[in-house]
Amino acid sequence: MRELDELVLGSIPLILAMALFFGAAFATVFGLIALVMEGIFVLSNQAIMAGLASGGGFLVVTLFMRHRMLEEEDHLDG
Repeated sequence: MRELDELVLGSIPLILAMALFFGAAFATVFGLIALVMEGIFVLSNQAIMAGLASGGGFLVVTLFMRHRMLEEEDHLDG
């Protein structure tokens, strides 16, 4: 049976969906911070940029992990 990380990292659509969710969650948290500080929920440019940056960072790190996992499998097989 394959381990969970192999199942998750083996699926590009799942990686993209997780990056999208992570970025949206980050932007939402920034909006909630504005709600606490100013009393109104606003997705400002700063919140959107934070969401894009976190989603992009998540995507880069996850694709790097996928690449390393596939390299490791090649070395074990060959």
